[in-house]
Amino acid sequence: FGLGPENAYRQMLMHGADDGLLKQEWVCNAWRWIVWKLAMYDCLFSDRMSGPALSQERVMEQLCFRYEREVAGSARPALRKICEHDL
Repeated sequence: FGLGPENAYRQMLMHGADDGLLKQEWVCNAWRWIVWKLAMYDCLFSDRMSGPALSQERVMEQLCFRYEREVAGSARPALRKICEHDL
């Protein structure tokens, strides 16, 4: 899988992500969890899907979605809200 978090970070900046908001550490962490999730989809649900879940395009889609929601939109993930006793 050739994308890698460093390349994903550069691609996100090239496509308009705010370099004041986007941190490489955030991208590395989000990338790791997204790749893990999509790989598990392939392992567990490959018989129900029309194609592989884990692809460079899908990882970038998920990263951009999370960036827009969590970083640019300031929405915290549900698990963080639970850990911080906000739910």
